[in-house]
Amino acid sequence: HRIRHMALQAYRVMGCRDYARIDMRVDDNGEVYVLEVNPNPDLADGSAFVMCSDASGRTYAQLIGEIDVQAAGFLAAGVRPGQIVATVLPNLFEHAVAILALHRLGAVPALINVRLKPEDVAGLVQEGGMAGG
Repeated sequence: HRIRHMALQAYRVMGCRDYARIDMRVDDNGEVYVLEVNPNPDLADGSAFVMCSDASGRTYAQLIGEIDVQAAGFLAAGVRPGQIVATVLPNLFEHAVAILALHRLGAVPALINVRLKPEDVAGLVQEGGMAGG
């Protein structure tokens, strides 16, 4: 649970509210490093995420609908408020939708680098007490 503790500590030190992405790396010796704390995506009018959504041809209502549908899918799969859910997805629009859907449920998204080996992902999930998403 060391990774979880460090992520929460970084979140609090940076004064984040709601959702934030904590970028971390683990070296070959098992040392954990916080690289960045990034409090986004944002659903505010004019935010980069909403502008990307607009550019893709989605209306704001369609974007919210996508988030709601994804949240319903997570709920049906057993995701509950407060649960940490690992996501191993590339940096695509759909990943941001999944993050916001988890947030809507009150779950905690834990983004894991897609370039990691499956056994490394499994280790992070286990050490962080996460569910897979």
